[in-house]
Amino acid sequence: MVIYDFGANHGQNLRYFLSKAEKVVAVEANPVLCDIIKGEFASELESGKLVLVNCCLSVDTEGEMVDFYVHTKKPGISQFGKPDEAELHNFKVIQCISKRPSSIIKENGTPYYVKIDLEFYDRFVLQELFANNIVPELISVEVHEKDVYDLLLNRPEYISFNAVSGEKLTELYPEFPSKKMGTFTLHCAGPFGSEIRSPWLTRPNVNKMFKEIGLGWYDLHASTKKMPYGEIDFNYYTNPERALRAKIRMNSPLLFRFLKGVNWVRLKLTGKYKPTAKH
Repeated sequence: MVIYDFGANHGQNLRYFLSKAEKVVAVEANPVLCDIIKGEFASELESGKLVLVNCCLSVDTEGEMVDFYVHTKKPGISQFGKPDEAELHNFKVIQCISKRPSSIIKENGTPYYVKIDLEFYDRFVLQELFANNIVPELISVEVHEKDVYDLLLNRPEYISFNAVSGEKLTELYPEFPSKKMGTFTLHCAGPFGSEIRSPWLTRPNVNKMFKEIGLGWYDLHASTKKMPYGEIDFNYYTNPERALRAKIRMNSPLLFRFLKGVNWVRLKLTGKYKPTAKH
């Protein structure tokens, strides 16, 4: 069983992944973060249970040196691809060797689970994997962009879906830290597979859920296996007030519109209503 961590950062997910697989392949472009991983996981690297690949994932080149942009204050949001001019002063450019995602997988074995978290490059990695008929049993990707969401949702092999909220991760999984499985810190990917506590959903239901909460700081999980399906529970993804609002809007749109109207009247009567400026 092989797990791939595409965008390993400083290794915050690796302790957990290593407790779940015979082999973990961590891919990270930033050599400074790779040194942190080498220091913390020296024995696992020596035994071969952990494989560290210091490269920039690219769908266009293999074995060539490419520019990688390291954020000087927040290395976790470093990226392949030139940042916007307004943000460019926050980055320094380094040279990295490039490798295709499919090449790394062909070198290291069939994936059981692939986690993808690459700033503005997730879609391209997904496309490259699917183009090479690499469809892991379990996969997760951060869904800030609709293109990424659609690409995973529309892949017919995937029939079960779930989501992990970055904002609610530490609240929902308070038993971590664990010496064996590590710590789910604020910027961890969190659990996968059957260890996700929110209900697994069918394709129509996950679409309904995201229609209400919107895309954002969520890892969308997909499985080729039929997982135990449940009902949508918005409390796993947002705060209680938003969760209740989303539930009413989804299940009782007429009631939602009525309550929205009542709230508008209340704001008008109390003088707190502020109309949106028209342009």
